[in-house]
Amino acid sequence: MKYTAEQFNEKYPVGSGFIYQSVAAFRGGEAVKTASDAWTMCSGEVVVKLQGKSGCFSVDHLTYAGR
Repeated sequence: MKYTAEQFNEKYPVGSGFIYQSVAAFRGGEAVKTASDAWTMCSGEVVVKLQGKSGCFSVDHLTYAGR
């Protein structure tokens, strides 16, 4: 599902657990937690910061794994 930043933030508070997949089509991935609210970049991509990681990451590459 494609989320707007507002929808993502409403559903998943900061600190929520996800599996991050650098390539969304691949199975597996790294367990991570969000470190910020999501926001929309100028390109329209919805992104979020992840704990222990530099930069921002597309919410399209995150699979919810619980709090």
